Amino acid sequence: MGPEEREKRPAGEPERLVVPYLEGEGVGPEIMAGTRRLLDEAVRRCYRGRRLLQWLELPGEQIRTLAAGSSLPQEMIDTLRAHRVALKGPLATPVGGGHRSWNVELRQRLELYCCLRPARSRAAGSLLCRQVDIDLAVFRETTEDVYCGIEFAADSEAARQIRALAGVGLSADSAVGLKVMSRTASQRFFRRVLRWSRQQRRRRVTIVHKGNIMKQTEGGFLRWCRQVLEEPEFAADFRFTERGDGSDGSSIMVDQRLADAMFQQLLTRPDEYDVLAAPNLNGDYLAEAAGALAGGLALQPSANLGDERALFEPAHGTAPHLAGSDRANPAAMILAGCMLLDFAGWPEAAGALRRALDTTLAAGTGTPDLARAWQRAGRPAREVGTGEFVETVAGRLLEEA
Repeated sequence: MGPEEREKRPAGEPERLVVPYLEGEGVGPEIMAGTRRLLDEAVRRCYRGRRLLQWLELPGEQIRTLAAGSSLPQEMIDTLRAHRVALKGPLATPVGGGHRSWNVELRQRLELYCCLRPARSRAAGSLLCRQVDIDLAVFRETTEDVYCGIEFAADSEAARQIRALAGVGLSADSAVGLKVMSRTASQRFFRRVLRWSRQQRRRRVTIVHKGNIMKQTEGGFLRWCRQVLEEPEFAADFRFTERGDGSDGSSIMVDQRLADAMFQQLLTRPDEYDVLAAPNLNGDYLAEAAGALAGGLALQPSANLGDERALFEPAHGTAPHLAGSDRANPAAMILAGCMLLDFAGWPEAAGALRRALDTTLAAGTGTPDLARAWQRAGRPAREVGTGEFVETVAGRLLEEA
């Protein structure tokens, strides 16, 4: 924990964790409110006044009133930089025009270069036609690849020059986007993946790429990741194999898969995989697919990690059609809050809240998206609104904490 959150305090004073939060758009305000209530309750019951969360709201109107082409307010960035953790609701990104993704800008300006999306089977079950049992961690590098947003309209002078430079007969009406990947960013990212995998006692790390086609970018990603395995910090604990023949018991196996093959295997035998490490674009796709296997994006949290700070959020979008209707599912936001507590070193509260959520889901209590899916699958279900779902989980905390 950073010095700004853990200062010397008088005897008897509780330890306070300052958590900046941004409600987000669409369903963001209501799922954030419920999550904050549950996080406060979990901390209160587990630490009995010895620890407290101190919430610091980031005004959402600062984002909603920005003009197209503007950057996020420097004041907001400075606040986030001053604290080790933050919690964020979903933010909308226009399709085909308008402002650039605020989510991408936050990751780039705060140097949150590593995104972790866990996909673990929960009591809610898969929403697919068959049950799967997985505990996957999908990591993606989040500062490079096509997400850099370096694009040029077809009629621009820059696009004309790039088309001429490419020398491959590109059509004169071709828009151009750049795919940027560096050894520095790729290796920084993969070191983070390996450290996490070792700390969590994982058995297998799979590097996912499309290096057979994009040999200098995606192929470079594979080469650069393999170079990290030779560094003294990792050489004794990790073993690269082309055959995928499993761990030898004394080291963690590292292998590689082409992205298209990985998607197929994720659907057909997901339980064989453990940790996936991918560049930005394919990592985004893989994380969403893994989330669907584990029950849907409404149950998937996301952590944006840097060297000095982390930003936690639900993996799903804003769902504006559900805003204010008391039908939004807060589970992913609750689980993002649990990841925040773990990161801050408060695992007792995180564990208690996860167990309370899982117990609620196992009892068949869910918001409309889950309850109706369970009913279609022939499972008993009790459909509740957002507020009642939060209160049910809070009641379970009485038993878990």
